[in-house]
Amino acid sequence: MYQVFKDKGLILQETTLAMSLVNGQQITGEAFTLQGKVMIERRSVLTRLIILPKAKGNRTLLGTDFFSAADLVLDVKNAC
Repeated sequence: MYQVFKDKGLILQETTLAMSLVNGQQITGEAFTLQGKVMIERRSVLTRLIILPKAKGNRTLLGTDFFSAADLVLDVKNAC
């Protein structure tokens, strides 16, 4: 993700974030942020994206703040 945004010439703001890993370990790491539009079923949602430049093979995650801003509700119970 980082390289794609960098290659497109987008302006990324450098910051330091405190993060909690799955195993409960707390770390501080370099990150970049930018405001971007995410399209979901003909809807455009402006959201803050956090890019971890040293992450390898990671997936893009959309958090609960994104779903709230997009007025989306997940029906997880009936998803299968």
